[in-house]
Amino acid sequence: MGLRVIIEGFGGQGVKSAGDLLVTTLFNTGHRVHGITLYEPLQMGGLVTFSLAIDSDGDRVVPAYDRDVFIMMHRRLFTRAEGESVRPDGLIIVNAPEVPPELSETGRRIAAVDADTIAREYNLARASVPNLS
Repeated sequence: MGLRVIIEGFGGQGVKSAGDLLVTTLFNTGHRVHGITLYEPLQMGGLVTFSLAIDSDGDRVVPAYDRDVFIMMHRRLFTRAEGESVRPDGLIIVNAPEVPPELSETGRRIAAVDADTIAREYNLARASVPNLS
């Protein structure tokens, strides 16, 4: 079955760059990996989703449910359905200074990483959206 990962954020946050980096690194270390980027039909700042299937026995699709890892580049992306799309033993990683209370209610393992602050500290922020690519 392999590992199924979703990275989701807004345009300019480095979703595609992070996904491409993971695909290249995993491929170069001997894993079978498939990654695809999906864009919301907006000009700038729209939703970007990177779907990553690792060692998945030929299955290239990451379903809308039963995901192993869900990386949210922006807290506003969270919905109850998104949280429940992660397996009960899965992991949610959110770009926030601390775990938001609404995420705690999912019963999933959750890690908060304050990527916005890190991006500002290292002068990686452009306009209103930190650029992590």
